[in-house]
Amino acid sequence: MESENNDKHIMRNALIFSITIMLCVGGYFYYTQFVQKELQITDEPKKTEYGTVAPQDFPQDFLSEVNTPLEQSYMLEYPSQKQQTIVFESTKSLEENQRIYTEYLHNNGWSITTNSFDEKTIFFYAIKESTELSILVFFDESVAKNKVSISVLDTSNNI
Repeated sequence: MESENNDKHIMRNALIFSITIMLCVGGYFYYTQFVQKELQITDEPKKTEYGTVAPQDFPQDFLSEVNTPLEQSYMLEYPSQKQQTIVFESTKSLEENQRIYTEYLHNNGWSITTNSFDEKTIFFYAIKESTELSILVFFDESVAKNKVSISVLDTSNNI
């Protein structure tokens, strides 16, 4: 009788163990096939290249300084925001660019939250309503010219 109870106890434990293993394997399969893929998809922004023209919604007032074709122009779309970036060559010195962009940001209602200046780079980070702006002016040693990179990040939900 006691041996029968032991056998039933062993069978019950084996059944519980088998079901637990099947649930773990099934859960792992579900996670790798569905959940993990959805997480990867939402983490990657959609990138649209525009070549030598600015993205459609890029603020036109920044383009007035561009006297040469754009070297880069693209938009990164995230689920709740979009970033538009242009890169172009500048004939102005770093000091001239620093003055121009400082004046522009102050005169047009931008709040400069971060700025940095040294002999080879100028950097501004500014905010205006739901838009964030970064301007990087740098000396590109490979072509011995100054370059300007302007990125506009729209964090409004009107995308």
